[in-house]
Parts: sequence; C-alpha cells; structure tokens
Amino acid sequence: MNAGVPPAQAAARLVSALELGGDRFQCHVIEVAGPHAGHAFRGELESVLPAGLTILWHEPEERKLWAAPTVGQLIDGLLKPLLVVRQQSPSPAVAGIDASAADPRDIDAWRNWLRRMNEARNLIASDLGLPLVLVLPAWMFPLLAREAPDLWSVRSYVALATEDADDVATALRREADTLADAGDLAGAIRLRLKEAVPIYERIGADYDKAVTLGEVAAALAVQGDLDEALRIRRQEELPAYERLGDVRSESLAWRNIASVLRQRGQFDEALRLLRERALPVLERLGDERSAAATQLNIARVVLDLGQPDEALRIAREQVLPTFERLGDVPLTALTRAWIAGVLHTLGQLDEALLILREHALPVFERLGDDHSAALTLGRIADVHQTRGQLDEALRIQREHVLPRYERLGNKPALVDACINTALVLNKRGQPDDRPEIESLLRRAYADAKHLQMPEAATIRDAFQRILDTDIDAPVPPAEPVVPAPRHLTEHPHAVTMPSADRQNPASAIDKRPAQGHNPTEPTMHDTPAQPDAEAAYQQFLPQAMALRDIQPMRADPEIAHGNVQRGVAAALALQPELQPVLPALDWVAMPNLPALAQAVVYASARVDRDAASPGEIARWRKRSAELRAMLLNAARSLADKGLLPAAEVRDIERGTGAIDSATDCVRLAGLFRAHAAVVAGKHPVEVAEVDEAAAVGTQLLAVLRPAGYKPGGKPETDADRAADIRDRLWTLLVQGYKSVRKAAYYQWGDDFGDHAPALGSRRVERAPAADGPAVPVPPA
Repeated sequence: MNAGVPPAQAAARLVSALELGGDRFQCHVIEVAGPHAGHAFRGELESVLPAGLTILWHEPEERKLWAAPTVGQLIDGLLKPLLVVRQQSPSPAVAGIDASAADPRDIDAWRNWLRRMNEARNLIASDLGLPLVLVLPAWMFPLLAREAPDLWSVRSYVALATEDADDVATALRREADTLADAGDLAGAIRLRLKEAVPIYERIGADYDKAVTLGEVAAALAVQGDLDEALRIRRQEELPAYERLGDVRSESLAWRNIASVLRQRGQFDEALRLLRERALPVLERLGDERSAAATQLNIARVVLDLGQPDEALRIAREQVLPTFERLGDVPLTALTRAWIAGVLHTLGQLDEALLILREHALPVFERLGDDHSAALTLGRIADVHQTRGQLDEALRIQREHVLPRYERLGNKPALVDACINTALVLNKRGQPDDRPEIESLLRRAYADAKHLQMPEAATIRDAFQRILDTDIDAPVPPAEPVVPAPRHLTEHPHAVTMPSADRQNPASAIDKRPAQGHNPTEPTMHDTPAQPDAEAAYQQFLPQAMALRDIQPMRADPEIAHGNVQRGVAAALALQPELQPVLPALDWVAMPNLPALAQAVVYASARVDRDAASPGEIARWRKRSAELRAMLLNAARSLADKGLLPAAEVRDIERGTGAIDSATDCVRLAGLFRAHAAVVAGKHPVEVAEVDEAAAVGTQLLAVLRPAGYKPGGKPETDADRAADIRDRLWTLLVQGYKSVRKAAYYQWGDDFGDHAPALGSRRVERAPAADGPAVPVPPA
C-alpha cells in the first residue's frame, strides 16, 4: 500500500492509474478513515475527472447485507443498479462502491459482502465492463485480502487517502502488524522505525513514539536480537514514559525489560525487576489485571529457576483467581493452559491433558482465537508424545496445528510446528517418514533464515543429525517442463515429465511473491519436481496432510493431468509479460503442478488397487518393457546425432524395475512429443507407439504398488485413508491451479478456458491446421 496522501493527491493518482477503454478488469482500492474522509475523496475525484468521464457511485446499505447471502442477491443489489445508471450516463464511465460509512459492529455482514464480491468478480468484470473503485473504511481494509483474495490479487492502485499525519502513522503501524503476523518481522521493524516513528517525532506525539519503539523492541526480541531490544527498552522507551510521568506505562516497560532479560538467561535480575519495579506500582494503582499478568511472568521466571512447585503455586493461588474474579475469560484460559504445561513438566500428564482439552481449547475455539487454539493443540500433541502415543501426536500436528498456522500466515509459529512434527516423525523411526521429515525441516529452515530466526541454527543441526546431510549443500535446480505440441497435450495421457533433478525448496521460498498471498491456501514452493508418480506422491504428501479444508475429488484424474499440462504451458509462456502486473499469482509453484497432477493420478489408483486384474497388469508390464526398449533405442540414436538431449536420455536409462519402466515410457513419450518437429522422419517409432507408451506407462503407475508395500498394512488397505489422501492431493492441485486460471482469464477473458481448461473439462478445442489435428478424447 502507498503511504497516506491527501485526498486530492490520491484522486489525481487514481485518475492517472485508470486505463479507460481497455477490456481488462481493473480494481482500484482507496482506504479512508471514515465517511467524512470518504466523501472528501469522492469530491476530489469528481473534480479531477477528465471531461466526459462519469463516476457511477453505489453505496451498499448494511441492513440489506444480512439478507444477501448469495452471489445472485449481491448482483441484484449491486450490479443491476449500476447498469441502470450506466445506461442513462454518457460513456466512458467508472463504477465506484463507497462503503466508507460501514459500521464495524456489522463486521460479520461485511465479511459476507466481501466474500460474495470475491465470488462475483468475474460477473462484475464481464457484465459491468467498467473500472471498479472501492472506497473502504480503515477497519475493513485488512479484511479485503483475506475475504476477497481473487479481487485483491488483481488490484491496480491502492492508496490511503488522509490529511492527518497521525492517521498515516497509525495505518503504517497496522500494516506493520500485518507483516509481523505473516512472519515478515524485518519488514515490520523497518516500517515502524523508518516511517512511523519519524512521523510521531515530527508532530510531537511522544507517547505514540514510545509505544511504537516498544513494538520494534518486541519484534527484535522475537528475531533474537536481544541486545538491541534491551537497548531500545532501557534507553528510549522507558525514559519517554518517565518524562511523560506515565507511571503505569513505566512499570509495564520494566516488565518488558525483565522479559528480555529472561530470554537472555538473566533470571535473577529479571525476577528482581518484576518484584521490585513492576508489580508494586501496578498493585498501588489498583490495576489488578496487569498485576496478575505480572505475577504470571514471575511464575515463568521461577519455573526457569527450577522451582516448578512454586511456579504452580503462584499461578494457581494468585494469578488464576484474579482473572476468574475479573471475568477475563481469555486470560483465564491462557493461565490454565500454562498451568497444564507445568503439570506436563512435573509428569502429571492426565491432569495436564484434562485441562488442555476441557478448560483451555474449548474456550479458544468459542472465542475464535485460532492462534491460542493452535498453541494449545500443540501442547496436547506434546503430552501424547511424552506418553509415547506418537501416531496421535503426529495426527494432531498434521491435521490441526500445521493447517491452523498455515491459515493464519504465522510463519514463526509454523516454523516451530514443522520442527515439532519432524521430531515426532523421527522419534517414530519409520524409514518411509524420511521424505516428510526432510520436507518439513527444509521448509522450516528456509522460513527461519528468511525471518532471521535463531531457530535456523537448531534446524541445521537437526537436519545433519537426522538425515546425515548438510542442509546448505547446493541442490541442482529442476529443469523446466518442456510443453509438448498443442495437438498432443490435449490427449488425456499426454505427459511431459520433469527432470529427475530436484528444485531447491529454500530458494523457492525466498522467491515467493510478497503480496496477495492467501493464508488459507497452502503453497507448493518447497516441493521439488519429481521424475515419477510415486516420488511425486511422496513429496507432495506432507503438504497435502497439512490441509484443513478438503475438497472431494469428482473428476477424472488423467483428464485433469492433461488439462494441467496444457494450462501450465500456456501460463508459463505468458510469465514474462504477466508477472509484473500479476505479482500475487504463484509463478514459482506453477512448474510443479504437472508433477502434482501425476501424484493425484497415482493416489487415485491407490484407493482401489484391484480395479485391474493380475492378468491385465502382467500384459501391461510386458508391453511396457517392449515399448521402453523400442523408444529408448531410438532415443539413444537420436541423442548421438544431437537431435535429443543426451543428458535426459542417459537419465532415463538409469534404474530398473516395473515402476521405473513405466515411468520411462511416460518420459520417453514426452521426450518424443516435445521434439516432434526436430525428429520427424528420422526414427522408426510410430506416433501410435508413442501414444501407447504414454498410456501404458500411466496405467501401470496407477496400479503398481510402491517400494516397501506390505500386504495387510493399514495405510495400504484402509480405503478411507487412501481416499482421504487422494482428496487432499486433489485439493492441493485445485488450489495451485487457480493461479493458472487467473493468468489465463487476465490474458484471454471469456476464452480463458480454451487455454487453461477446468481440471475436469473433457472439451478439446481443435488446433489450427498448422499444429496438426486434435486428438479426440474418448468418452467417459
């Protein structure tokens, strides 16, 4: 978001940003303090509009939102009035929605309105056909990216229109909070220190400056820069409160200083400051809540000093009764959760689990406090781990803790959750868990390094100890997927497999877009592309298991795979042009989508491995070996002549076994198709044999059991478990493919389905004659 500017300047910049007469949908967002600022901006905008340009305003009424739960009702109440006004107005025009008078007490209604706006975005773009200007109050602005991610991702111009410097600084601090919640502590510190603090200095807002510096110190402490955090607390924040004569804030500053000292291991000094400088002042002021919170801090230090019984006594006899008497439900639940942690330390596991399950978690769930709920679930998992119930601990981490932190976008907490999950897997001691452990630790390490968290060193040591590998060792990047000719990629079995080289997940995370990411959708940046379906299945499995909201698969996975191949090839061809204007799309993850689609094919077959008879499988294996030998001999000859990449042919040659043979058939078919124009007429293999190799290889990959399969083992015979994994991978594919479809819609409008078909679409467009005839899709 741009820094705050006067309404006149914001209006002038908006006019410059408008693209009139174009056919691309535009969404321009203006944040205002309230209705007065909204009307001021509207007046300035109308005064600077070019001659002949009309602005059509619509002001949604809050009382009508509760009765408009569907997109259709939203269109009736929003789009139709604008269309009527548009018919009566000269062209060109701009549509404006002024929600600056929205009442925050109706936040649920406005959340619903934003969700419906998000769902109706394509209809608004196609039916209205005008640039859209949204004027939103400051309290609603943070909801826009969460509740309307598609609308947010195509925003063109965003500004804060205000003449109040204090409002600008407040908006900057709110933006810093958003960055901190997403784990970008460095960005949050920079925004507060370099932009908000100078504004407060200029206008003489000493109290707000001190509070902001305290926020900077807190972020530095999380990053592990304890010396600088302590310096700011002691030399800048505390003296400011002393000059202002703010005794309460001064005592709280001493409490914060004690917290930093505790992090540094200076427990005795921290305890002295809490008991002598913070607690007496708060008790004298009669601030019971802050005094009880300080007592809880004292209990934490006492626990650090190795006195768990005394820490438990303070929490139970002094802290908990105060919060209960004050009716402070959240702090009561937090205190109980902390008491459960101490009981866990003392080995009283049953009582700890009872408190967490019955007295803490239900409260956080009822309050909608997802962060505290996730933290409590992590503690429940820890108790199960201590009991030796590793499968239950792992289930909680995978199904509840990781998905919640993913949805919240809380990367520091997500780092801890990934580490904890990896350690549980390692303790379980199953060889098949190694890929998931590696994926979790690599993801945590990349985020910890990016966020400058001290945990990065711990993760590096754990990776070396568990996997006997240097996590910083360079990993060869994956080669890009080479799209096959259009007439071949339309076939449901047309597969162009990526190279066996692995993508470095850490570098992928560092390159992810900084804006527009929806925390409710997991990403695939840290999943390397794989050369075969089984490996792809294993690599994507950890991310799939971390999902919370699962979408059942109702489509043909092989057709979806072909459509993904086609859509990804089309989107990546547009990347140089579209990435600058659509930075929020997940360009880094797109090349991995075909491998994920292949993993979905593989997972679908695991749901019912008896679909093919043993005789059919035997015939497919025999034919796979024949086709592999035929195509590989031709590929070697062509590689010797420089017509095919020799390195890829040599890579295909390696490996043995039925699964490897099936994978080689798929890869060889993709290789011949990708270089069809170059090798045409220079080898004896027929096009039908290339198609057969792709089809037989795909069929075999769908039915062959992976290495280490044990008949009768629960993970392989439990149909519900297999279906759940299939649906999770499918959900991951649906989420990742959204970026492809958005890119196609931006480029081709209503024709985007011809270039990036829906995953389940069986429609095949006929290619121009120069590309050859389209291959018909067999009926379902």
